[in-house]
Amino acid sequence: MTMPTAKQMTDDNFFKLIAIIPLAKCDTLYTKTLQPGKPYRLHSEYHIAMNGEGSMVELVTVDPKKAAPEKLYRLSNGIGLSFSAVVGKNGTGKSTLMELFYRAIYFTGVKNKFGTKYLLSSSVEKLDGHIRWLKGELYHLLTAASLSYSEYPVPQEALKDFIAPKDFSLYLLDLVVRHRLRIGLKAEQTFTDLPEWIAKKLMEHIEIGQTELDEEQKREDQMTEGFRVSVLYQIGTQVRELLCNDGKVSQSQFLPDGERDAGWKEDFDLEAFFYTISLNYSHHGLNAKHTGRWINKLFHKNDAYITPLVLNPMREDGNVDINKELQLSKERLATTILYELIHKGKSLQLDKYKISGFRFARKANAKADPDRKAAKVQHGELIKEKYGVKESMANNRPNGVAALEYLSAKISKVSSGYNFLIDELKGEKDLSGFLEKDKSHVTRKIRQTANYLKAKPKLLNTIWKTESSYDPDYLELNTEQVMEYMRGFIKDLKSIEASQLIEYAFPAIFDVDFEFTYQGKPIMLSEMSSGEQQLIFNSNAILYHLYNIQSVAHSGQSKNKAERKRPEYGYVNIILDEMELYYHPEMQRRYVDDMVRDLNKLPAMSAIKGLHVCILTHSPFVLSDIPSNSTLHLLGGADEESRYGHKSFGANIHELLRKDFFLSDGFMGEHAKKQIGILIDSLKAHQYIPRELISGDTQPVIDERISFADKLGLPEAFLKEGILTRPQCEALLAVIGEPVLYQSLMELYSLAFPKSSQGFIQSQIDFLNRLKAQS
Repeated sequence: MTMPTAKQMTDDNFFKLIAIIPLAKCDTLYTKTLQPGKPYRLHSEYHIAMNGEGSMVELVTVDPKKAAPEKLYRLSNGIGLSFSAVVGKNGTGKSTLMELFYRAIYFTGVKNKFGTKYLLSSSVEKLDGHIRWLKGELYHLLTAASLSYSEYPVPQEALKDFIAPKDFSLYLLDLVVRHRLRIGLKAEQTFTDLPEWIAKKLMEHIEIGQTELDEEQKREDQMTEGFRVSVLYQIGTQVRELLCNDGKVSQSQFLPDGERDAGWKEDFDLEAFFYTISLNYSHHGLNAKHTGRWINKLFHKNDAYITPLVLNPMREDGNVDINKELQLSKERLATTILYELIHKGKSLQLDKYKISGFRFARKANAKADPDRKAAKVQHGELIKEKYGVKESMANNRPNGVAALEYLSAKISKVSSGYNFLIDELKGEKDLSGFLEKDKSHVTRKIRQTANYLKAKPKLLNTIWKTESSYDPDYLELNTEQVMEYMRGFIKDLKSIEASQLIEYAFPAIFDVDFEFTYQGKPIMLSEMSSGEQQLIFNSNAILYHLYNIQSVAHSGQSKNKAERKRPEYGYVNIILDEMELYYHPEMQRRYVDDMVRDLNKLPAMSAIKGLHVCILTHSPFVLSDIPSNSTLHLLGGADEESRYGHKSFGANIHELLRKDFFLSDGFMGEHAKKQIGILIDSLKAHQYIPRELISGDTQPVIDERISFADKLGLPEAFLKEGILTRPQCEALLAVIGEPVLYQSLMELYSLAFPKSSQGFIQSQIDFLNRLKAQS
């Protein structure tokens, strides 16, 4: 065994995820069907030697002769790119393997810091914060309603610095809405009983939350004690390890001879790791109710690309809000299109749809009363102080009143729906502090709308082609007009991070559609097939995150690692879990090539040096583009993973189905297979059993028929169910599409019905001639 080739030894763009290893004594709760102590390799050129009990990697060597060609997936921008695949029947551990990896990232987040802060708060801390918020809501209600504290556990005295609500009735209704309570007052109860009823409901929520907290603490303790996983990867010439063991997370590396570097004792370094973008659209995947609350922390972190993982689509306890996901997908698409227009002057989707314009339509619920000139605004002073937007500014801008009312309503919604976050801010407990600090999707629409209202009236009226007194519902802009609008905020658009571009696009009071040009004709995104839309959204989700990751390095951060506010990741791992779910076989066949094309959109002097793409798939079309030495075949249980001697790259689909997808029973549908079996048995019966015995139903006839069947090896159950008649045999023969099978069955038919076969054969010839004439 040797280390990488001379070329690899000097190429810092080289990056591969090598293996995920559940170590010995890793709890079966996490390993499931996977075997502890066994390396699950994504690339077969790596030899991984474990210690005797399988609790530690001792040696990692590389045989370059077994590796896929170095430049098989060549990118013109100079970024290194490698692919791997994981295949296997359902239940063999594909998803479990990825969950081990995601859990390792979560473990890394809660056990390590970047600067002075932990990357992630644990699921226990999150739940504990939620309970403390519920208690705060309860105690506030007890004080506001002058209810007795003795009936509740804590506190035993009124809150200090208590500010009574201005409208007590609205305050109560707000509590009902915020906590999704169903009012259940009895017939004899009145509105005056509502405070006590709400207090009891809040107490119930607190008790339920406390029970969940205790259970979650047990899970966290179990993870600390029983989660033991090694992640091996190579960056440039260096093979490294992320190790989760004994409740700790550490990094290590291996020397050129493959031995572990015993003298390597550096502090944990995020930039020595890699970032992962994961797309998983499986309906039952990554469900927090089954996987655990820890997975929610990876969906809801909004940490500006610090914790090295982003999961798509967003899930709330396993549920995907498809309408919210559509909105996010459109925002990402808008971001990548704008980014490419700014940096390249053009944007293509699927290598054929050229962006030509944007269509904005005002939402039905975002229309202001035409007879009312002034907006109804809450938080007016905050909006003025924080964003520089005065109420009078709404009156001389198209849709200004609707935009200001939307801005006010959105701030109120954030204040109400996210006050459990606001209360947790140390030193910034007020709403203003939260809006200042939070830069996530929670407050993005607020910033979008504030920017729109701050735009110069002349710019808006020029673009909308209208007077300020008129609020149009619809607007079409070409790409240059959109650029002109955005340059009204910032002259040098190239200086803006990709993630910030959407904040200078039109606000959320408008629905947006995209106009493309294809073969000289316009086509809207909404008019494309659902498969094409999904392909566009998925590819743009990946590009969106890649643009944002690379922009961190260009955001003016210090060159000194210790002074950086965010880590700069130079290597990105992309996990695609059953991405073929929505795609026609032709799209599956092109998927890898399309992805290579999309990744070429990254700029040549990018901060991203290397990419690795891991595809979990059931599609032979996808696998045909990935060499077998970069494919992990899972068999399940304690079996070794299977690496066939055959070559999958460019292989025949039937061969891939048989060997890589374990279709040992053939490729024919099971029902068709059974029906053809009945046809074969029927033809054999007609050939050898006398005609008078075929259809007779007296007992002597049946007994004699069974005697014949025994000699022919025909199942008795088949005889009881009934032998197909000649017309039934002909009807079934006529719909068989596989030519070799059809020819064999026709020979059996000729033997079974020698007198009738010529006529049937001629009818088939006539049918084929008619098809030929129509083509």
